[in-house]
Amino acid sequence: MIIKGISGIVLIYLFIGSMWILFSDTILSYFIKDVSELTKFQTYKGWFYVSITGLLLYFLIKGYTWKLINSQRRIKELYSELNSFIQLIPDGIVIISQDFKILWMNTVVEKLLDKKIHEGINMHCYEIFYKKNVICEVCPVKKAFENVCLVEETITYLSGSIFNIRVVPIFDEYHKVSKVMVLIRDVTKQKKTEEQLIQAQKIEAAALLANGIAHDFNNLLTPILGFSGLVVSKLGANHPLYPYVEHIHSSAEKAKELIKRLLSFSRKDTTEFKPLYLDDLLKDFLEFIHPILRKDIKIITDLKVGTIQIFADKNLIEQVIMNLVTNAKDAMPEGGILKISTSLIEIDETFVNTHGYGKPGRYVLLSISDTGHGMDEEVKQRIFEPFFTTKEVNKGTGLGLSVVYNIVQQHNGYINVYSELQKGTTFEIYFPVFEILKENSNARGGI
Repeated sequence: MIIKGISGIVLIYLFIGSMWILFSDTILSYFIKDVSELTKFQTYKGWFYVSITGLLLYFLIKGYTWKLINSQRRIKELYSELNSFIQLIPDGIVIISQDFKILWMNTVVEKLLDKKIHEGINMHCYEIFYKKNVICEVCPVKKAFENVCLVEETITYLSGSIFNIRVVPIFDEYHKVSKVMVLIRDVTKQKKTEEQLIQAQKIEAAALLANGIAHDFNNLLTPILGFSGLVVSKLGANHPLYPYVEHIHSSAEKAKELIKRLLSFSRKDTTEFKPLYLDDLLKDFLEFIHPILRKDIKIITDLKVGTIQIFADKNLIEQVIMNLVTNAKDAMPEGGILKISTSLIEIDETFVNTHGYGKPGRYVLLSISDTGHGMDEEVKQRIFEPFFTTKEVNKGTGLGLSVVYNIVQQHNGYINVYSELQKGTTFEIYFPVFEILKENSNARGGI
């Protein structure tokens, strides 16, 4: 645009100058015959030419300058508008050169990578993403430059965040890839949600299986319980066969309890939801459970919700507590501390975004922790799967924590687990607070 404007001014000047040189002397000699007068007017003509062309150049340059200033102002406005639009895009955007240096990035990248814009400019992409000094072995940016195509991959950042990245080639005026634009989207929450959905689907499928097994098993168990009980009552304690038959009967009773768990897991039990005080329920339940626990396990309680209610089924909540307490007891074969606490918390959008689950509102938090052997990350990822257990054969069914997960879902709650090897485990369960709806007492239709 600049060259075009300058060329226009030069052409106008050349045209006017050529016309003046070609015709001005001819016109003067036509009107003025006296040589001395002609010489004087030629001098005036020269000064006139200088003045006119000077003014012409002034106005031409001034006009072009104003156009250039307006164009630059418009370019700045467009750049500002475009920059504002780009900053509103929820994805991170990075421009990378052929030598893998970052030329530009938007403010979203600051949050995703925890790196200020001025710190990232002119740094190599592998220095920012992976803290490396050499290019990555598998590099989507390099692939985009070499193959001249769109590249899409999912990477895990150093912080553990999961990013979906798209690398788009940018072509220069010679149709060669001069740089690439990298679009970065944080899909950590989405991946967590997908994992939770898969886990929920597994549990739902197992629930259908458990329901069928429970009913078939119950049909087989009924005559065993009935006849073994009858034989026990007939034999008497001194009969040599009594211990064997009594063992059959007690095993059948345990099987009956297992059926009860299976039916609860498959949501076939009749439930009665009503407002209840979790602290009162825990106090009553702990009086019952305390004698069952070993003497080398110390129980600490910290109940703080008082008169705050949750909308729940009493039997199901007791089962949740029983399963978690039993799990904690088994994790402390040499004794330890079992802590049970309640508190009132507020879940906000920040909590939801950080943890990948939840709905804003008030919740009663039930926390059950132990000082047992803990668990590694692989086990922690699978503990809510049906029939998954780390206990020895015949020491556990693998349904306890699956039932807990299932019951918490029925109560529109959330459960999370924190554990570290040799340091213990903490289960945190969030139950929505029961909010009493106050009806409007104003009469309708009145004035």
